[in-house]
Order: sequence, then C-alpha cells, then structure tokens
Amino acid sequence: MDVLSNPQTRQALFIGGGVVLLVLILMTLYFFWRRVHKIRYLAKKDPDRAQSYNGFLLFLNYIGYALLVFIVTALVASVPLVAAIYLGLWLAHNVAPLVPLITGGVCLGLVLGYYVTFKFLRSKVAFEESKAVPTITEFVA
Repeated sequence: MDVLSNPQTRQALFIGGGVVLLVLILMTLYFFWRRVHKIRYLAKKDPDRAQSYNGFLLFLNYIGYALLVFIVTALVASVPLVAAIYLGLWLAHNVAPLVPLITGGVCLGLVLGYYVTFKFLRSKVAFEESKAVPTITEFVA
C-alpha cells in the first residue's frame, strides 16, 4: 500500500511538510534579522569599523546551516529510537502497529530538530557578534 495513494493523506503530508519548513524559515529569518540589525547598529556606532555584507548570501548561509542542522538532528533523534524499538519488538516476537511507532519517532525528531536548530542559530548569532566587537587588545594598541 502506497501512503501517497490516498489524496487526503497526500495533501495532509504536503501541508504538514510546508508548515515544518515555514516554521524553520521563520526561525531562521528571526536570527538573520537580529544579525543584520547588529551589523547596522555597529556600523552606525563606529563607521570606521563598519563591515560590508551581502544580505542575500548571509541569509543563504543561515538557511543552509539551519536546514542541515534540522534534518540531521531530526534523523539522528528519530531513526535509531524507532529502529531500536522495532528491533526489540521483533526479537521478542511481539506484534505492534507501526503507525504509532513511526508517528512518535517523527514527533520526537521534529521537536528535537527545532530545539537544536534554535540553539544552533542563537549560538551562531552570538559567535558572529563576538567577532564583530573589538577586544581589549585592540584598544590598548
């Protein structure tokens, strides 16, 4: 049985996937705008140390890393757990429906994927801001 043969299921999967990507893109946009705002603020505060940046390339950098982190985290969080539970059920010769098992794995993967992506983007912004702020040694010299 093909899961995409039912039109309602197919449409629900497309809408669900779109919502997942939309939330990820909105989260990335939030951190991207925080970074751009900080770059503009530092340029206004100290024009001699102003950085030039390409907003489109900066956004592609953020969205590329966010997608990579989200996909890898979701897969690493869900696939081994679902496989271990399924293997345990198979070795114990128990019968269990796969739909709740896969649904639980997908939900866990999505939650952990969003959490780790949020932490990663927040750390990325903090790291890039720390590189832009002058250090003590620059003031002394």
